[in-house]
Amino acid sequence: MNCMNNINLISSRVMGLVLAAFLLLGFAGVGAAEQELSVQAAVESREVMVGEPFILQIQVAGDDNPARPDLSGLTDFTVQDMGGQQNSSQSITIVNGKYTQISSRGYLFNYQLTAKRAGNLIIPAINAVAGGRTFSTGAITIKAREPEESDDFKLAISLPKDRAYVGEPLILTVTWYVGKECQDVNFTIPLFQDPTFVVGDLPLPVGTDQNSLLRLILDGREIIAVRGRGVLEGREFTTVTFRQVVIPTRAGSYAQSGGTVSCKVLTGYRRQSRFNDSVFNDFFGGGRQGVYQTEITPAPLINLTVSELPAKGKPPGFTGPVGQFSMIAEAQPVKVRVGDPITLTIHLTGPEYLDNLELPPLTGQPALNTEFKVPQAMAPGELKGRSKVFTQTIRAKHGGVKAIPPVSFAFFNPRSGRYETIESRAIPIQVEEVRTVTANDALGTAGPQVVAGTELKVSDQGIAFNYEDDDLLVPIPSATPGVLFSKGQQGLLILLPFFYLLLAMGRVWQKKRDPARSRSRRAAGEFTSALTRLNGLDSLQVSEGLLVALRNYLGAKLRQAGVTLTVRDLEPLLKPQGVALEIIAGLEDIFQQCEALRYGGKSADGAELCRKAGELIRKLDREL
Repeated sequence: MNCMNNINLISSRVMGLVLAAFLLLGFAGVGAAEQELSVQAAVESREVMVGEPFILQIQVAGDDNPARPDLSGLTDFTVQDMGGQQNSSQSITIVNGKYTQISSRGYLFNYQLTAKRAGNLIIPAINAVAGGRTFSTGAITIKAREPEESDDFKLAISLPKDRAYVGEPLILTVTWYVGKECQDVNFTIPLFQDPTFVVGDLPLPVGTDQNSLLRLILDGREIIAVRGRGVLEGREFTTVTFRQVVIPTRAGSYAQSGGTVSCKVLTGYRRQSRFNDSVFNDFFGGGRQGVYQTEITPAPLINLTVSELPAKGKPPGFTGPVGQFSMIAEAQPVKVRVGDPITLTIHLTGPEYLDNLELPPLTGQPALNTEFKVPQAMAPGELKGRSKVFTQTIRAKHGGVKAIPPVSFAFFNPRSGRYETIESRAIPIQVEEVRTVTANDALGTAGPQVVAGTELKVSDQGIAFNYEDDDLLVPIPSATPGVLFSKGQQGLLILLPFFYLLLAMGRVWQKKRDPARSRSRRAAGEFTSALTRLNGLDSLQVSEGLLVALRNYLGAKLRQAGVTLTVRDLEPLLKPQGVALEIIAGLEDIFQQCEALRYGGKSADGAELCRKAGELIRKLDREL
């Protein structure tokens, strides 16, 4: 028996040596296929309508961490960065006993482009740096057509006037009239892309119903719109309205498209089946797939003439404000001593947009600086309704000050076409002189006060007047580190930062290994947490939050840019992964219901939507 065991042991060792020798000889022929560096551009479509968004993709091969390409030459298009992702893979092939390892590294940059005008537009050659070398893509021609009017959708974009001055805030109002359910909404406002204009947000009107608010992404910025109802040409529509301020920075004449809005409209359904062969369609009962059509709604042209501010009559203290203003000044306290702080508050009331309004430094007010000490620095203004409030601390220089003099403010009035200066009212105050501090005050002696300028005399008591007995002092024993901490605790305190450092380095290393995999593992938990946060919200807020949660989950699982996913992307992405068609159809239905809630003005049970979505994601997570 022992003999047989020894034979088996020797045989296993021999087989191990033979296998090791085979692997050594086999992998001696392992080769690595070297990947060539390249950069190319691809577009989703070469024929589009003005205002219709499409995807431009810059595909880099041979480098998974390239520099961001330069898109400054795309002047005929609005450009929105949709993010990017690595495009890398590894494989091994065995041919005639020779092992070849193929490593493919790459990166994809995704951009959403929208044509600004009709015609044959050129996407010029785009420069990108990969592997330390500069590459240029080929130019691409895009044929852009003018969109056609639709009875179901209208777009109104307007400015309050067609003539303005440089620096004058203008309120741009956008109203979209929606007559059908739609999804994948995308606004394009060329004025927002024009570097001649500064664009800013406006506060919502007082009393706006929070349940009517919509969040839109426009040119990479979040804009809050208000959903409502309106009548146009005798027909009632759902309306989506938002306002933005535009401030011209250069003089000139502008005549360009007001903008467009694109959306996907459900036009019907088509049958689909798990099997490609139509013979099985009727037997197995194919599902329904929505058929969508792109609708582009244009707005009329915007005509605006911008004039320079006149050089004649410009006051010395003018800093650029344009509009009609009024001013009120307040001060507290109004009864002080010389050198006491006085808070001067100035209220400037003017146009609806005051974010960029600044009050010139009060050091430039001659009358104020004569009687008061005014610091150079000034607190930034605070918006309060239609006013901007500025505060400054000033101090009276002497007791003869009877009032805070008027503060002046210069601006250009576009209505009158002239520079104007307004002044606040003078504020009466009482300022008392400060009593002179003498040597007797410092030494603590009694008797008549010493008049300033007389000879100082030594006090008999001197500073001993403030002496206290030593018995009042309480001894406090000194503490040594050994009393507070033991040697073991001291050692632990010394080593603790090193443990934290090692832990942080480990986490960073783990994330760098495969951040996408880590993100995929967390996707289901993050989706469940997102559903919990939606409890108790209204149906509109649920629809918006649920769409974000679904896109984040799918983006993490499929390693895609989640924000770009639409209902049309679900089947092409999930079907190759082996996901059941009923799960895909269920996700498509939830996407469509959420979009209908946002833009169609319909109501739904938000809790039920979340429940269905949770069940679908649990099933989907088992298959991905």
